[in-house]
Amino acid sequence: MQQSKGIKNLSELPKKGSANSDLIIAMFDSTIKEFNLSSIFRILGCCKTKGVPVKNIFKTLFLLPFIEVSNIRNLFICGFSKELICKKDAFYEFLNSSKIDWRIILMIFAKQFLKIVAKKSVDTCHKGLHKVLIIDDTISPKTGKTIEFIGKVFDHTKHAYNLGMKVLTLGYWDGKSFIPLDFSIHNECKIFGF
Repeated sequence: MQQSKGIKNLSELPKKGSANSDLIIAMFDSTIKEFNLSSIFRILGCCKTKGVPVKNIFKTLFLLPFIEVSNIRNLFICGFSKELICKKDAFYEFLNSSKIDWRIILMIFAKQFLKIVAKKSVDTCHKGLHKVLIIDDTISPKTGKTIEFIGKVFDHTKHAYNLGMKVLTLGYWDGKSFIPLDFSIHNECKIFGF
């Protein structure tokens, strides 16, 4: 019996920790089939040669936002960890690999997302709807005493210095969705007194 048959909205997915993993896997498979991941797997193929296949690690990381899991630690705390065939170190090593060009992967996803939206969306003519590029400089706050490459950065929304890094994102707004196209992470120069 197909359990995901009547689901049209991601909000109908079970919340994290649910025992109904078949439903989540079915929803994930239908979502991932829309994207052509072969070009991404070619890029990722050079970064890992033994152990768990890189496809499995990437697909698991891709799934995290859909099951409302914010990071790898929470993945292993919630009920989904028993479904995994690897430990958390495999995910961290994959994410920290210097051989992966995440910017190219992000651009491939953005292009594919726009193609899927153009193919599947209903064209509703909204007058005055503009398509724009947006540059966002969000602060990624951190806490702790010994964090590598961390510093005080100026948050222009709060007019204060915070411990963290700036994430500079270039995105495309098509009137419905914000699609990130490129990103970079920055520290600010050290300021006297900090």
